[in-house]
Amino acid sequence: MDMKRTLASSRLTAELACSVLKSQGLLIAQSSYTAKDPPRVGELVTDSRLVHPGDVFLAYRGVHSDGHLHIPMAIERGAQLVIFETAAHSANILAKPWLRVSNAREAWAHLAAAAHGNPEQKLRLFGVTGTNGKTSTVWMLGELLRLAGVDCLTLGTLGAYFGDEKWPLAHTTPDPDVLFSHLARAVALGLHHVAMEVSSHALCQGKIAPLHFEGTAFTSFSRDHLDFHHDLDSYWQAKLTLFTRQNQADTRHVFAANLPKTIPAAQIKGDILTYREAAGDSATPSELLIRVHRTSASGTDLTLTLGGQSVTGKVPYFSGHALQNFAAAYLLAAKACGEWLPSTNWDKLRPVPGRLEQVYKPGGPMVVVDYAHTPDALEKTLAVLRPLCRGRLILVFGCGGDRDRGKRPLMGDIACRLADHVFVTSDNPRSEDPQHIIAEICAGFSRTGSINQIIDREQAIAAAIKAAGGDDVVLIAGKGHETHQIVHGHFLPFDDRLVAKRYLGSDI
Repeated sequence: MDMKRTLASSRLTAELACSVLKSQGLLIAQSSYTAKDPPRVGELVTDSRLVHPGDVFLAYRGVHSDGHLHIPMAIERGAQLVIFETAAHSANILAKPWLRVSNAREAWAHLAAAAHGNPEQKLRLFGVTGTNGKTSTVWMLGELLRLAGVDCLTLGTLGAYFGDEKWPLAHTTPDPDVLFSHLARAVALGLHHVAMEVSSHALCQGKIAPLHFEGTAFTSFSRDHLDFHHDLDSYWQAKLTLFTRQNQADTRHVFAANLPKTIPAAQIKGDILTYREAAGDSATPSELLIRVHRTSASGTDLTLTLGGQSVTGKVPYFSGHALQNFAAAYLLAAKACGEWLPSTNWDKLRPVPGRLEQVYKPGGPMVVVDYAHTPDALEKTLAVLRPLCRGRLILVFGCGGDRDRGKRPLMGDIACRLADHVFVTSDNPRSEDPQHIIAEICAGFSRTGSINQIIDREQAIAAAIKAAGGDDVVLIAGKGHETHQIVHGHFLPFDDRLVAKRYLGSDI
């Protein structure tokens, strides 16, 4: 589906842009040039190649390029107004109307919201952040609301879901033009609730600046994205801004109890709740306890208890971290519905795509596809599968290219220690040499036996399934729900689940 052709564009006038930026305190200066023509409605554009006559061009400094360098092209293509941040580029604008802002990325978000009629003000918003668990928690929250009869838009790694209708997304948290177009569509469809993943990148880049959340959650924190944040403290502080930026006293903030750092409660307005697995101890009134009664490959019987209220049921999840994500989702769903939710229909919850998703063949090995792509996630997933494994635990994994290289040997060490047989392969190599990535992973190995290096991911999956017996468990990690492999800028069709099904069903 071509979203650019079917999603509403961000259309606004120069006058509206100026008004919005003034109201948000973002406007630093503006040109004295006054156009003789009547105000025109143009599209808000951040790519100079897509500018049409009458559009508004906004230049911001990106991760890999600087939009300010493309202002001359935008003017040449007919931009009626240029919005920029860096004063050094103002000379490029000459007689064109211009606005200079203090934060161009944040300005983009506010302008996109205004161009779509501020749909965020008509919706109840719930945001989830965390190194791991964002996708699962948002999916589970959407599922709980669905079972409660509440229609909800979900946004995140899996895409944008309007009920069963799925739209692809390029980013975990969409850029403002896509984000507010989806929110406007939700309003037009009569939806009132939105559950969305909020990435650390989005928080740093001001994508959600106009949004005020009724409920937030912080699921986990471990090493990731250090290519962007540079150190763990900066990464942690970026995550925290989701909670410290809120100013409503009735917001519900939900935190995993095992986060490695202290939450600055004094800086957070609203109710703070935590959740954890029960260990035979008592809880404070603000702690939700998860009591597990029985776990199998089909799901888990559990009880959730908060204060004097408890609810018992069976969920189609069998890992400890999935149960914690469910607890976070439950607390947000209860906030959305204004009541303690019953568990009579938890068995109807749909599994999270690509998260401990099983691929079956009668009499064959248990094959599990999971998105685990960080050291913490891989370690937890292997630990979850070990008790379900009567034979060997076989792992197929790689690491993404053009991303944090420091985690590669760490994941190699985890694979070597916790899996019985390892197949190291390509993930999304992007612009890097897959063999180089594999070599950096293998630098973390403490042994050489039962380890294979197979660059081609399909061949690695095929070899792992061929090597597995009926009592073995095969974990294919790193890509989960993804349906493409990214190689030198090309998105090649590839789905771990389909590949696994193909080789489970063939005589290899």
